[in-house]
Amino acid sequence: EWIIKAACLQNYLWQQNGIPGLPVSVNLSSRQLQSPNLAATIARILQSTKLEPHWLELEITEQAIGENSEIIFKVLRDILQMGVQICIDGFGGSHCSLIYLKKFPFHSLKVHQSFIKELENNPKDTSIISAIVGLGQSFNIRVVAKGVEKIQQLKLLRTLQCNEMQGYLFSEPLTIEDATNVLKRGNVNYLIP
Repeated sequence: EWIIKAACLQNYLWQQNGIPGLPVSVNLSSRQLQSPNLAATIARILQSTKLEPHWLELEITEQAIGENSEIIFKVLRDILQMGVQICIDGFGGSHCSLIYLKKFPFHSLKVHQSFIKELENNPKDTSIISAIVGLGQSFNIRVVAKGVEKIQQLKLLRTLQCNEMQGYLFSEPLTIEDATNVLKRGNVNYLIP
């Protein structure tokens, strides 16, 4: 709860200081997802921090969904109705079930970094990522490649039409002050070689 509140408050403060709005992502555990009070807690946090709901993205793993999917889908629907974004994190890394994409309107999915790690040397990983990008496009879901560390990975992902990426190639984790300085420069794309 503290992490969600801190992330929402920081995002609101950035916006109040002239930094254009961008979603802030927070990972949720399976235990948090099974809390019947999660939607109410998030609503309270959004109200107290004054952050508009669409600037918050909650990331959940496939494994967390699989543990008690009916209860979790109800909680996620309540959160989604507020306007909060929902992301599947580490897509394809566990018991990947495409039924989740059919049953719930996720906004984005992050490709498990194990597919990115050996991307330039493994045609199977290239094929899997290409299929995930195509799947995301057909469901109107943003696809984000996690763990991009090499320029070759970036180039290959671009040819596969994966337009969103994260990893050490772009930046190591930053303090709030350093992140604020990067965001004040206006265009974070300068990090992309």
